[in-house]
Amino acid sequence: MDFFGHQDEALRRSRWLLVYYILAVVLIVIATHAVVIGVFIMPQTTDYQLKMSGYLAPFLNKKIFGLVALGVFLVVSIGSIFKTFLLRKGGHAVALSLGGEPVLPDTQDPYEKRALNVTEEMAISAGIPVPTLYILNDEQSINAFAAGYTFQDAVVGITKGCARKLTRDELQGVIAHEFSHILNADMKLNLRLIGILQGILGLYVIGRVILRVCFHGTRSRSSRGKNGGGGLPALVAFGFGLIVVGSVGAFFARIIQSAVSRQREYLADASAVQFTRNPLGIAGALKKIGGFASGSKIQSPRAEEASHMFFSEGISTLFSGLFATHPPLQIRIQRLDSSFNGEFDTQEIENDLQADAVKMLVRGSKSVDSIAVTSSSFIDSVGTVTRESVERAQSLIWSLPEELKSAAHDKLKAQAIPFLFLLSEGLEAREKELNVIRDKLPIEAMAVLMNPLIDTSMVSISQRLPLLDLAIPSLKLMSAEEYAKFNAALEDLLQLDGHLSLFEFILVTIIHHGIERKIFNLSPPSIQYNSLNDLIAEVGLVVSALANAGSGSEGKCTDSFREALKSIGLENSSQYIPHSLCEPKIICQALNKLALGCPNLKRDFIKAAARAVSIDGLITPLEGELLRAVCETLDCPTPVLKGA
Repeated sequence: MDFFGHQDEALRRSRWLLVYYILAVVLIVIATHAVVIGVFIMPQTTDYQLKMSGYLAPFLNKKIFGLVALGVFLVVSIGSIFKTFLLRKGGHAVALSLGGEPVLPDTQDPYEKRALNVTEEMAISAGIPVPTLYILNDEQSINAFAAGYTFQDAVVGITKGCARKLTRDELQGVIAHEFSHILNADMKLNLRLIGILQGILGLYVIGRVILRVCFHGTRSRSSRGKNGGGGLPALVAFGFGLIVVGSVGAFFARIIQSAVSRQREYLADASAVQFTRNPLGIAGALKKIGGFASGSKIQSPRAEEASHMFFSEGISTLFSGLFATHPPLQIRIQRLDSSFNGEFDTQEIENDLQADAVKMLVRGSKSVDSIAVTSSSFIDSVGTVTRESVERAQSLIWSLPEELKSAAHDKLKAQAIPFLFLLSEGLEAREKELNVIRDKLPIEAMAVLMNPLIDTSMVSISQRLPLLDLAIPSLKLMSAEEYAKFNAALEDLLQLDGHLSLFEFILVTIIHHGIERKIFNLSPPSIQYNSLNDLIAEVGLVVSALANAGSGSEGKCTDSFREALKSIGLENSSQYIPHSLCEPKIICQALNKLALGCPNLKRDFIKAAARAVSIDGLITPLEGELLRAVCETLDCPTPVLKGA
């Protein structure tokens, strides 16, 4: 799967969506102008005036057309902007509007825990922050969705039926399908579709309001024995006309909604098979949707506006073929299982969790050997999930100490996870560090740090970031005040020795980038740069820092730096910067600017970054962590690799 290619395609689809939006607005303006002329102008115009000026003259009045166009533009724009504002929290706003409830990391419900485990495994294998998992407890059907603007605010939502009626393999297939939408940049486009649809429906809503006011006013006057005003019939006709215009606009909006999403479902199904190497998993879920009485229909009143986000068709429509946001079930299943004969399983029962657990124990015993990872294989792996990376993630998670996994899933105890890797091993130094942070962390977190049974030596280098990944969803639950104390403790501890080590830089970068956007509701970054030539200084600085991390002597670092820039055709554009001048603060500033680049810019930069640390043909675990931190800042998912 070409991650950067899909990012570019998403940008192109966004531009086409804007074109469709403009065309829809133009058609609505023309139709509304015709309604205004027909209702208000033509009845006031005599036959003599029409003969003198021409029957088309009222329709060609530029002043009236301009006023109508302005009014329509304001209504549609305000509707879209208002809906987009309501969705500013990204996927969380969508999940809550559909009646979803967040699955807490420390949930004790076995079905929720299984779904959370699958989500964590998929996220860690893909190298993205673990999305918040929501469950729609009022929905007995089998369905799911992914929503959000960025990896940091992404959510995965599943229905109660999805959690309880699917096997683990089927559930994994469904969640892998949703992760494909996350990695392929479909989420942001889907949220924009909701905003556009709401704006186009604005005229329909205004028409209904006008009719409601008119009929209510008529009943009120009738009860008082008064006659209605002479302008009432015209107002009623205008309101009805707006409903018709709005309905026509919504008709075209639904077609756009369906056309944009339908082909993406085939790609997501294929990607899910690539992720799991188990086509029968997702096929089994689709077969149950076709056979069960509850199917995949969503009962929430907000289901229609989000219908293009679901795993399977979430609503019933009058013209199902025209407005369907998903391909027919039979075709999707036959693409996954050629032996499918068209018969669906109608026995609707809850899944046996014990059988799933036994199956996972067998898989969990499988070991994954480390191998070398080159820069070319690294760049090809960005945004790609394979069965091997999923198994690698499962192996890393399952082998973590239970005490640490439990702490990572607790809102208060999770605050201890980053500090476990920052505290000194010596008793005297450790006690001094604990005194610095004691008043800023919760008692529960301090208890974890002071627990003599918890030893970070039990966690390998390759498990450090997966453990941090498990803790990120819990850390996102902090309030702004709690995060301020947590961050102050982090800064105080890092400043004790006056030096920020490479791993400390990695840790802080991932924490800040992973949770601050959610806690402070920050807007997603927009593209500002299209060429590395616009960011030569930043490229030189970060590549120098990576070369310093991956090589020994300054001579070797210089060679790595030059080879890295040569790989992207910029060998003479920047000077190598020695380790002493590569300060973490300015590296962060450089990365923040690189994050504003287009997908192709990021592809070239990551190619150079991977080359800088793999001049010897290998990427060590520490170098892999550094690349992961760099890629996370750029919103480029880095998978769990065998050699990293």
